[in-house]
Amino acid sequence: MYRTYISRGFLLLLVLLAVPGYTDGAGSAVKDERPGSDVEAPATRELERDLWYAVELLGQRSGYFHIEIRWVPFGGAEALRTREVLRNEMARTNGGVTEEVRVSSTTTRFEAPDGRTLRIENDLDQGGGPTRSRVEILGDRARVTLNGAAGERSFEIPWDESFMGPGAAQEAIDELIGGETDTVTYKVFSFEAGNRILDMKARVVERRPGGGVVLEQEFGGLGAVARETYDRDGTLLRQEVGPVVLRLTGREEALAPIEASLEAFRRITVSLDRRVPHHISQGAFRLMPRPGGEDLSLKQLFVEDGRQSVARDEEGREILLVRSLSEPWPEPATPFDPQPFLQASSLIESDDPQIRRLARSLVTDGVDPLAHARRLERWVFDQIGFSGAGIGLASARQTLDSKDGDCTENAFLLAALLRAVNIPSRVVVGLVGAGEDEGHTRFVPHAWVEAYIGGWLSLDAAVYAPQVDVTHLAMAKTNGAEEGALLDVTVPLLKGLGRFDLAWAGGIPKK
Repeated sequence: MYRTYISRGFLLLLVLLAVPGYTDGAGSAVKDERPGSDVEAPATRELERDLWYAVELLGQRSGYFHIEIRWVPFGGAEALRTREVLRNEMARTNGGVTEEVRVSSTTTRFEAPDGRTLRIENDLDQGGGPTRSRVEILGDRARVTLNGAAGERSFEIPWDESFMGPGAAQEAIDELIGGETDTVTYKVFSFEAGNRILDMKARVVERRPGGGVVLEQEFGGLGAVARETYDRDGTLLRQEVGPVVLRLTGREEALAPIEASLEAFRRITVSLDRRVPHHISQGAFRLMPRPGGEDLSLKQLFVEDGRQSVARDEEGREILLVRSLSEPWPEPATPFDPQPFLQASSLIESDDPQIRRLARSLVTDGVDPLAHARRLERWVFDQIGFSGAGIGLASARQTLDSKDGDCTENAFLLAALLRAVNIPSRVVVGLVGAGEDEGHTRFVPHAWVEAYIGGWLSLDAAVYAPQVDVTHLAMAKTNGAEEGALLDVTVPLLKGLGRFDLAWAGGIPKK
């Protein structure tokens, strides 16, 4: 029997794209290739499936996931079409505005009876506008083509027929459920993971009476793990990826209206045990795990760089030291290669003519790069408003067109403008102090930018200030490249959201 399990974990990462966003201020589009009437159907139709799942975020139902598997005509023969549809929505507060963020993704795969991938297509809309993608197989290479606000963009990746084939999926799951092995490894391609191929590892963690199994799948060394429960026939009953749960249900429940609630967003909010003092140059934080987060550590959750580091206090407890810097800081280790931080991508379209013209009009020759960076930061802050339009994630060009967005949109646009004038940049995701509640500082997921000007400089075009303060706590950084950008800005959040708070461990006043 055909198993469909490989890509669901990546689809669920899209659920979390509705989470970042603090600032101040349905069907597939695939066109089947129809053959003549003399095409013979495969001997068996047992592979056809129709499964519905409820999606839950921190215990709150937030959408549905539907898998439909059918034999269809394709190019003069029969192909197995697997269509995966994710619809997700979440309420959040942002700068005093409550909004509904909706994410929609439809992935369609056509595969030959022998397991060869014939074509893969995806339609994705995270509130900022649609992006259509496709994969064409060219022997040992595959061409990925993306169509978005800035037009068409394509690149090639290595390809192997073991990627995403139904034969590989069937063999792997059959081996695990049948007890032939307790561990399998494979490679997977996913649009939702940022057009990336990852090495995956699945292992059995529990065998249940009646033949069911519980598996864990590791996301290619990224630190994220999916826990999955299957029945003896290989049907996925439940999947957990961090705070996101996929649960097998019926069509009626899956499609039932979602109750608008801020409860999940409130649970994601991180509370500090007091107000952060104003006008400090350095702050220190301790981790306060919630029930279920006892295994977390500061080193797991936060990056270490020239601005923040993890140390030990006098009692040997971990503390996160964060500095407020107005000047660039050097980063140790290998010599700096600017190219990965200057390249255009479908999220950071720094080669788009409109973005290039705008960036060049905002800077002048003879002014140093630091002044350029500050001018671009200020322009994005002044010109990009926030209307509560429900944008989960938009590219730089989509944001320039709409003039609307929150922290992620501001960050991608600022990164693109910087690259357009030859200033390397990267996007940072983490937490930021976003107001107070009964004397406690609230931290919410946030995104900002670092520009390389002889060293890295933090810039925030959503929460603008002369310098990024000590309430900006970095959890991950990405150069926004085609492969893996969405994964880079999402997976770090899986580790800790809803599982910890923070305690203040001291600060140093600015001079």
